[in-house]
Amino acid sequence: MKTWLVFFIVFLVLVLSKSAIAKSKCSENLAKAQSEFDAGRLYDIPSLLRNCIKNGTNQDKIASYELLTITYLYIDDHNAAQESFKKLLRLDPEYRVENTEYIELVHLSKEFITRPIISWRARLGTNVTSVSSIYNNGANNSNLNSGKYAIGFGFSAIGSLDIHVSKSLTFSLEPELSSNLFKYSDTFFDLNGVQNSKDILELQENSFNAALPISIKYTHAGKLYYPYIYAGYSPNYNLSTTSDAIYVNNIGGADVTTEDKNINLNSLRQPFSQSLILGIGIMRRIKYKYVFIDVRYKLGLTNRLLRDGQDEFDSNADVNKYIQTYKMIDNDFRQNEFNITLGYVWPQYKPRKRKSVTVKSFVGGLFKKENRDE
Repeated sequence: MKTWLVFFIVFLVLVLSKSAIAKSKCSENLAKAQSEFDAGRLYDIPSLLRNCIKNGTNQDKIASYELLTITYLYIDDHNAAQESFKKLLRLDPEYRVENTEYIELVHLSKEFITRPIISWRARLGTNVTSVSSIYNNGANNSNLNSGKYAIGFGFSAIGSLDIHVSKSLTFSLEPELSSNLFKYSDTFFDLNGVQNSKDILELQENSFNAALPISIKYTHAGKLYYPYIYAGYSPNYNLSTTSDAIYVNNIGGADVTTEDKNINLNSLRQPFSQSLILGIGIMRRIKYKYVFIDVRYKLGLTNRLLRDGQDEFDSNADVNKYIQTYKMIDNDFRQNEFNITLGYVWPQYKPRKRKSVTVKSFVGGLFKKENRDE
């Protein structure tokens, strides 16, 4: 056991020593290459940087390719400069020319597109559902309706395909699943036509929905933080809607409570609806990925009440229970949503010369093997 431990320690020391020596050698070569460049002796620089490009750290390789690109530009070998710069961009897709002293490098960088064509996003978070009443319905005088809607909390899970039209503009397609909840409470009239605060109805409506928002987004590119704003349209589909109901009926001073869970309201809700969306957010770069927080508001455009469904109380047990037992005649209403989500972005980088590139050719290129001299 001790022999193996000694062998392992010796092996580890040798590996670390070799790595340290290679790093030291690379730093020396980089410094020497920079010195040669400053002195105007350019033709030995490619051979001086060869070891760093092969064995250096990622940052060493980036620094080497940057110096190599400038060198090729100065010796008027534009093709070699382009190839060197392309390899630099493969290592650092977000590379920006910091030292504008090298104006030739600035001009060369403008020959390349570094933004990804597409990015994938995924995010999770919470939502708050609110209701906008369009028209009060009821068996009694609807002008005396004391019913009140209250917000409820649910969850949202959203994916996204972002198609980058430019550095700032993005077209997004965002499949979404959400659980939405809101509450409704009311008091009823007694036999003398007086509203009795002791007769209380409380409902909690739960719905599960799918949506496919389409939006245009504007992003301001910083170094670490990327704020953005977007607007769009969302077609929505209601997968299921249920209600939890409690009715407290005060009879002769005694409370009689009726309660039901998961009353099926699918036949009372429009399956398809539409919304306008407006959102803001900010991304934070971590290497070549991003984390972000997003705040979105969905303004409902569609009346969620399916009026014909209220005529089914003779044939539908759940509708019968909802209307007869709980004396519930739904109002015409729209459903709005406010959500906050946290997410992650996977940009699909493909540094390329400025020429006609389509999404189809880009996707095909993802599966094409390329030789990388890193």
